[in-house]
Amino acid sequence: MKEKVIVRVIALVIWFFLATNVWAIDVIKIDNIKLTAYPHNKQLTSCLEKPSECSLALPRTLKSLYNIPCGTEAYVVGVGWFIVEDTMSKQYDKAGDIFRADRWMSSRKKCKDWGHVNVTIYFYKREW
Repeated sequence: MKEKVIVRVIALVIWFFLATNVWAIDVIKIDNIKLTAYPHNKQLTSCLEKPSECSLALPRTLKSLYNIPCGTEAYVVGVGWFIVEDTMSKQYDKAGDIFRADRWMSSRKKCKDWGHVNVTIYFYKREW
C-alpha cells in the first residue's frame, strides 16, 4: 500500500513539472556568426569563472539582444559544445560587429592557427 502511494506521488510530481513546463529549454539559433579565438589573460571571465577550453565570449549587444545569460550552453556546429562565460570588449559593440563570438584557447599560437570561421550556434537556455 505504501509503495503505491509513493509511486502515485512521484507520478503526480512528474506530471506537474511536465504540465507546467518548468524544465523547458529555449533554443536560439543564430546563423553566420564569426567565431574567433582569444588567449588566456590570467583573469577571471565576466561570469567570475576561470576560462577553459569550453568557454565562449559574446558581445554585450548580442547577449542583451537575445537575452543570453552567463552559463548558457551553446553548440557550435562543426566545433562542439561551449558555455557562455565571458563578455567581449566594448569595441565590438561600437564597431557594429555584434554577430561574432570568441572561444578561449590556451596560447596565442593556437589562436593564430585557429583564425576565424563562420558558424551556426545553437544556444540552449534553461527555463527553471
